[in-house]
Amino acid sequence: MSNNVQPIENDEVFCTMDQLNKDWLQAYNTDPKAIRNSYRENAVLFFDRENYIKGNQAICQFYSKNRNQIEQVKSIHTTYRVRLSENPDMVYEIGYMITEKYARYDFIIIWSNEEGTWLRELEVITLYASNSSDQEGIDAVRRKWVELANEHSPERLSTEVYAEDFTYYNRNTIYQGYDKLCEAYSYMKEPDFQIDLKKEFSVVVQPDLVYEMGKWMNSDYSGSYIIIWKKQQNGEWKIAFDSNW
Repeated sequence: MSNNVQPIENDEVFCTMDQLNKDWLQAYNTDPKAIRNSYRENAVLFFDRENYIKGNQAICQFYSKNRNQIEQVKSIHTTYRVRLSENPDMVYEIGYMITEKYARYDFIIIWSNEEGTWLRELEVITLYASNSSDQEGIDAVRRKWVELANEHSPERLSTEVYAEDFTYYNRNTIYQGYDKLCEAYSYMKEPDFQIDLKKEFSVVVQPDLVYEMGKWMNSDYSGSYIIIWKKQQNGEWKIAFDSNW
């Protein structure tokens, strides 16, 4: 199911998030409308491969409307969490929740802190369906991402590594479409630009869907990334979702 699992640090921030997840669970089970307070005003939700929902009010309405589908939530579990070294006011988290009928939903949460208040900035929820998949192809595509980035070719990187319906999320901005991604990655054209990626954690959510977190590194800095890999109809793995700060 997963590899390179690392212990969740028991620091004050992570303990706060554990409590916030419990608060979300209690609010959802008693009054889904109350979960609005768990999200930033312009928060983004991706639910089970659908296009995104934006805004805490819209997210609240979505969960209220789909209450029967998701059912009561019995528990929430965190499997991997990292506080960004490049921005300590951001935390990336992977985990899953179990419903009263023992359905499992795997999630990714991007937390952000403003003036001492941690809230959900982005959330991805996917119904768990399988724990088996051939991930060898993913390693090759990740290497290809690095190769094309270091060749200063965001155009080829976009079309050869990303799925047509991908989403790139960076600093509260959503990019969809190859042209938009090329604009976002235009800094890769700088002659001295070099980067590497190292996977830290992954989990197979469905046979054709994998959550991944890892580190990006260049000569001056390093940071964290999120990737969701999606296997295409031709069997190739491509990036369906990508985020960094």
